[in-house]
Parts: sequence; structure tokens; C-alpha cells
Amino acid sequence: MDSPKPSRERPPPRPPWTVLTHNSEPNILDVEFYGLENAPLPENSYSYTRTYDDKDVWKSFRKDSSHHSSTADSDKKAVARDDSNLAKSIAKIKASEKNSQSSHRKTAAANAARQAAIESTRQSVNPYAVYKENLARITNDAIRLIHLPSNDNALELKVFPLKNAPKYAALSYSWGDCSLMTTLSIKPPLPVTTELREALDVFSSSGRHEWIWVDAVSINQAHPEEKSHQVQQMRKIYERAEVVYIWLGSHLGEVYSSPPTTRPPSRSSASHSSDDQSTREDIVRNFLRILDHQNSGTVWWTRLWTIQELVSAVRPVVCFGPFIVTWDEFVSAIAKLDDHRDLLEEEAPDWHSRSTRYLGQLQEARDRVKQLYDLRKHLRSSPGGEEILDLLRFTSTANSSNPRDKVYGVLGLATRRDQTGIAIDYSLSVARVFAQTALHIIRSKASLDVIVDQWNRTCGVPYDREAPKSLPSWVPNFSRPVRHVPTSTTRIKKYNASGATLPSVNMTHSLKLSIEAVYFDEIEETMIKCIDDAEPGYELETFRLITLPSLETLVAPVLRRKMSSSDWRSKLCRDESLSRTLVLDQHDGLGTPEPQTFQRIIDIMERMNSDECSVFEEALDQEVPLGRQQAYECLQRASQVMHKRALFVTHAGFVGVGPKALEKGDIIVVGLGASVPFVLRKTDRQGKYTLVVDCFVHGIMYGEAMKLLDAGETTTDTFQLI
Repeated sequence: MDSPKPSRERPPPRPPWTVLTHNSEPNILDVEFYGLENAPLPENSYSYTRTYDDKDVWKSFRKDSSHHSSTADSDKKAVARDDSNLAKSIAKIKASEKNSQSSHRKTAAANAARQAAIESTRQSVNPYAVYKENLARITNDAIRLIHLPSNDNALELKVFPLKNAPKYAALSYSWGDCSLMTTLSIKPPLPVTTELREALDVFSSSGRHEWIWVDAVSINQAHPEEKSHQVQQMRKIYERAEVVYIWLGSHLGEVYSSPPTTRPPSRSSASHSSDDQSTREDIVRNFLRILDHQNSGTVWWTRLWTIQELVSAVRPVVCFGPFIVTWDEFVSAIAKLDDHRDLLEEEAPDWHSRSTRYLGQLQEARDRVKQLYDLRKHLRSSPGGEEILDLLRFTSTANSSNPRDKVYGVLGLATRRDQTGIAIDYSLSVARVFAQTALHIIRSKASLDVIVDQWNRTCGVPYDREAPKSLPSWVPNFSRPVRHVPTSTTRIKKYNASGATLPSVNMTHSLKLSIEAVYFDEIEETMIKCIDDAEPGYELETFRLITLPSLETLVAPVLRRKMSSSDWRSKLCRDESLSRTLVLDQHDGLGTPEPQTFQRIIDIMERMNSDECSVFEEALDQEVPLGRQQAYECLQRASQVMHKRALFVTHAGFVGVGPKALEKGDIIVVGLGASVPFVLRKTDRQGKYTLVVDCFVHGIMYGEAMKLLDAGETTTDTFQLI
């Protein structure tokens, strides 16, 4: 059924308000309020533009907002019902206009009722929308601080220039469950999570600080422009705070057998006094309670913003409700968890029955706290900042509800060049933020290598189902964690496929990236089976059952055509290209195995049955120069290389390794400024390609293609990646 068309007939002159809704992004409902005289008339809008009388604004709006999720039949009923309401509203307005004596009083009352309904509607759709109307805009170098009263008076907000702000504390915390909201007694009242409300109640009653900065309140969350400017100076805000409170939750008070006492920071975490021992036990006990009563995905140490807040803080302290310790004391205690098994028995007596989940969670939390400690120490000793790409990889496992914050949340820790090259703008789509970040990295590092960072995030799957909407194939999905792939070409620095060339790139407004590259060859065949999960200790069997048969079925037909000799197998094994390809020309400890050694290993494996492992090991000791050690290392490396990868053969007979998603007809190019070759896939649009990922092809990994370019034996072409 065609979408209903809004009527262009102007309504009567005095209907009070129009509510227009539209969806700009999934799961986000934008609401605008207009006087009818200046309300825009949308073209091809799914929902009608409707007017309501003063008393029906809220009720009718609720009907209209639910209209989007109803069925076609209920849509018809809703439209008829709303049209009836519209007619009644117009009739009421006309009737009220006839009574001229009371029109003024009615108008005043109507305006008051209308304003109340509008504020209720706006606040229910966006809890921060009240800020948009009641908070004055602040300059880029100013901040809002919350005044914490010593009595029961409401909290107040006041604006200060950051350089001249009074002494204040800053809060580093997890926002908590946004479905559990309460109202903060502030001018104007503001809905906040119960987690934040509890924190502010504790600090207000403690009298420790008169002023505090909290992102959810101090930044107008309903104003993207202000949010962008404030986020840009968040590192300065936390650096200038007298103390940064790391809030781990007051909910612990609900499970204390006896409430903890407020403990001031001790003199030194290195002291071995009984007081310090008691402090450490209290920290461990409460740490275990946090793990037992909080969702591990929402705790403080899993947050992305935690990193910048912690690194920037001059004096970070950790709060367990009223219990306060220094950051160093906290880390020192957590590092010694194994010394407090008795506390584990006390706080989680059933941990044996749930050991897999609980101990895994415990280990993960301890490791994360240790990583934060090391990262804080490293970044505070690097005043020039880190390169943005390294920060994106270091922090890839941290949680962020807004994907844009994967970039914006670490930008304050980056180099000055990165900070000036990437502008914080929350009005941009996630795809554009990621694309602009990738383009900046390409230009600042004079390298295309960032565009193959997808391998570490998707293990070579070219179409990431979790990618933000409209994310181009060449843009890494920075919201996904980097997976540790020991043989990833993006982690190996020795390749230099493009020699000394520099990238030549251009990005269009539609996020298409044009690159200059040398066309190398087209893939003719790919390996059908690949190693998805080779269990440790089964590398030999995996290699024998999957990789070796693939060599025969895949490589043999091509090499038979390319070689005059019928002894293709012997030539293949003696040709160093295969042995180097199967270990990506890398072999820890002993160097790349000689082709003859590799041939002997394969010959022995082919003679081996599954129950002849001991015979195989004896043969390795006798026939391989360095014995089983080199053979096992070689095969283990080959098995790792083939994890989620596949062998392929090109038209010219080159053997390579790439992601398992490779297809016949994919092309291999060497981009200017790239360390490794790329695999591209043709689209139905002329000259436009999708990036599959990088690959290894022996013979073009060290600038050989560029030498042909310099000699005039080949040329570059422009490839547009979409």
C-alpha cells in the first residue's frame, strides 16, 4: 500500500501545535515541535502531519509514535481514529473562537497546558531534551560544574572557564543500566541512571568536595555540537581535576555483612604494616563482591572512556561506596589475589561449582586492571601521545555504547597530529567517522596498511555482519576487537611489497576510496577446505589431512600445465616458493626451512598413517637435518598460517595464501604505499571493487613489482574501492 500523503491544505489559523516525527537512524526517534505557521510539510512521509487540541497533545502523540510499529490493518484504524480526533480538535477550536469574552483566559490556560504536555512528551522521548531548552550554550573553553550542597538543597550547575575553575573533583564511572532511571534534584531536574544518582548522593553527603564534574550532567547530551567540543577537551578536564573518583558502585552496601568504614588513602601501598594488610584484604573482598553482583560487561574496568580518564588523572582514587583507597593500593591488592584464597572461599563459597565462569571472570578482571595500570604508566611517560592506530588496537576490547567513541574516546591520548587531523563530530554517521579516521591514518603514516586491519578484526571474513550501516569494504570496523593472529601479515613488519612508493588516494563524499596500484594476476583456483580450528598438539594431523591433499588437488593441475616435466611434485617441493608460502616466509628461531627439508617432511608425512606417530618422529630424527624440533616448528607455523586461510593459485602459476573467502576471479594488486598485496573483488559497476583482504604471494612481497614499474615493464591503474 502506498504511503499516505500529508495534506497540503492549510489548517485553521489557530490550532496550537504540530508534532513531526521521523527516523534518521535505526532505533532513534527524532521529535520536533512547530507552530503550524512555520511547520515544514514533509514529502512522502510515512506518518501524517496531525494537529491536536491542547488537551490531546500527549495522548495523540503516543498514538502517532506507536503507529510506526503497527500492522497494515491497525494502521488504517489509527489513521481513521486520528482523522476523527483532528476533526474534533478543529471543531473545538472553532467553537472556542466564537466565545470572544473568554478567549483570552482560555488561550492563557491552553498555553500552560500545552507547554506542560510538550515538556512531558519531549522528556519521555529524550531525557536530556530538557537541557536543550533550559541550558545556555557554553563556550568551547568553558565547563559546567555541579555544586554539591552540604544540606538537603538541590544540586546546582554553574559555568566556569576551564582555566579559572574552582577546585573540583571528576567522576570516572560506568553509566549503568539506562533502563533504570531516576530524577536528579538539580536545576533543572534531570533524569539520570540510578548508578549516577547513588554516586552523587554519597559525594554530596560526604562533604569532601564542593564542586564535581560528571559527563552525563555537565555536558548537554542533547546538543551534538556542544558534546563534540566538550569531548575534545575531556583530557584537560580530568587532568585539572584535584582528584578523580573511580566509582565502582554503592550497591555493595546491600550485600555487606557489616558495612565498611571510610578509609582514607594509606601512606604507601608498599608498606607491610598490619593496616596495609587489612586494607588489601578489604579491597580484595569488595573486588570479589563486585564480580559476584555486577554484569562483567558493564563494570568500570571494561569501559573505553576509563582509559583516558585514568591516564589523565593526576590523583585517581577508587571508591567502593564509602570505602576509598588509592589507585596504587587497589592495583597492588588485585595483583595478589592468589594470596587470598581464603577470601574467595568466604565471599563465593560455591565457586568450585561454577569455577569455569567465575574463575575466568576473575582472571579477566585481574588482567584488565593490570593492563590499565601498565597503560597508564606508559602513556603518562609519553607526553607526545601515541599514534591513533596503536591506540585503536590497544583499546579494541574495551566497551563503548556509541561506536563513534571507539575513535573519539582515545583521541585525547593521541599525538597532536592525530588530534588536529580528526575532528570530533557526533553529528556524523559511524561509517563516516571510521572512514575519515582510516583516511587520516593513511595520509599521516604514508601507508595503505590500515585498510587491511580488517584481518585482525574479522579473521578474513570480507562481509562483516556486525559492521555499521554503509561501512565501505576498505574501512576497518573499529568497533570490533582485534583478535590475536600470530601470523597475520599486518603484524609482520618485514614485508615491503610496494618498495619506497607513497600512497596516492582520494576519498569521495560517498566514501569511495581511489588508490593507485599495479595489477599482478587473477586467482584461478582456491583450496576448498581450510583449517578453522587446529587444536594444539594436532598440527601434524591437521596439516596431513587438510593441507597436503589440497596441495595435490589444487596445485597439481596448474603446475602440470606450466611445467614441461611430468615430475611436478618433485619440482614443487624443490621450489622454495611453496615452503616459504606455507610459513609466510617466517619461521621463529630456526629461519625459513630449506626446500629440501620441507620436501623430506612432506614425504615422511605421506608415508605415515594416523597411528604411526612414533615412526614419524624417528624418521624425522634420521632424515631431517635438525630433527623433529625443526619439523614440528615448521608444521606448527604452517598450521597457524592456514588458520581460516586458504591456498590459491593464480593464472601464472603463483601459489599464495589468503582468507578463506577468496573466490575464483578475484584479482591481486600491489597498491602504492602498501606493505602487502591486496585481494580485490570485481563488482557489477565498471572500475569499482570491494576489498577482500591482504594476501601473501611469494615473489612479490619485497618490491619486485615496483622494480618492473621502474623499468617501464608495467604501469599503475586506478582502482576505486567501495
